[in-house]
Amino acid sequence: MRALFKGHATRPSTRAPITNPSPKRPYLYRAIRRMQSVCSRQEGNGEEDLRRILRRNPNSFALNEFETQQLESLSGRGYAFAPGFFSKGLVDHIRAKADAIFRKMPASTDHTLELEGPLVEISEVLDIAFHESVLKVVAHFFRRVPPLYRVAIVRYLPSDCAPDSSRFRQEAHDSDSLEILIDLAAVDRTRGPLVYVPESHLHVSCRPRLLNAFGFPLAPRQLEDHEVERLYPRETWITLFGEQGSMTAIHRRGLSKGPVWAFPGDTSNKPRTAIRIDITSHRPGIRCEWKGNAMRKWNFDRMSKFQQVFTHAVFVEQQALA
Repeated sequence: MRALFKGHATRPSTRAPITNPSPKRPYLYRAIRRMQSVCSRQEGNGEEDLRRILRRNPNSFALNEFETQQLESLSGRGYAFAPGFFSKGLVDHIRAKADAIFRKMPASTDHTLELEGPLVEISEVLDIAFHESVLKVVAHFFRRVPPLYRVAIVRYLPSDCAPDSSRFRQEAHDSDSLEILIDLAAVDRTRGPLVYVPESHLHVSCRPRLLNAFGFPLAPRQLEDHEVERLYPRETWITLFGEQGSMTAIHRRGLSKGPVWAFPGDTSNKPRTAIRIDITSHRPGIRCEWKGNAMRKWNFDRMSKFQQVFTHAVFVEQQALA
């Protein structure tokens, strides 16, 4: 799978700069206008499903072979991985700016540092977070424009003991959600890879009964390795490493843990820095949250109409557009 993804991820077409859609494709503009109207009303139970729009305008969301493979892996196995998808030059540029900002942040005992508003601080993040291949896969996965598409730059710090990262997370809610990480530096065992249990997102409804059958507590909580191993053999778990610019997407209803450092406290351990995109479908108690997508007006204006659907100007902080 790695070799197959690599072959398609390095195609020049996947690295194309942001451009406006061709004027010879009027159906795309019609679909976008409908979608923008829907997005302006996307809140609470009033969210409108976009399946009809996708069905009437299939070409506006057409997937190429690489994108189809990513979607199939994400839907079927619960994760998708594209090694070296983004160009090293762009990633290096973003990493240098992010490093400078993180160095200025005050000291903290937290093991995760987050740079909010990265599109304001580092405008080039837009070329990655709103890459049209990413957006098309997301739209097909949710069958709609999700109400929450939040962008951040995060730095995970190694520690002598980080119990939360060493246990498996499990989402208990019914809606689907995704987490996408684009690594600004190569990830190996010293830089906190993710561990994921393939296909575990398919068994959420029966997981409580399985845990009960093995005598484990049912309260919503993180799971220890030995508990997960009773449900899924350890040899089926996958550790997701990647070169610089790699993209990892996971279905958050599946079992995952990390970033995990194999040898806590080892002096060779390094932080993991990534662009993180949190994407959530509608569920009670969740409202539209676009703070992570605040950007300068000139940066918003250079987006294609298709990209603007995922961060409509109405939801962007007004001071950032001024």
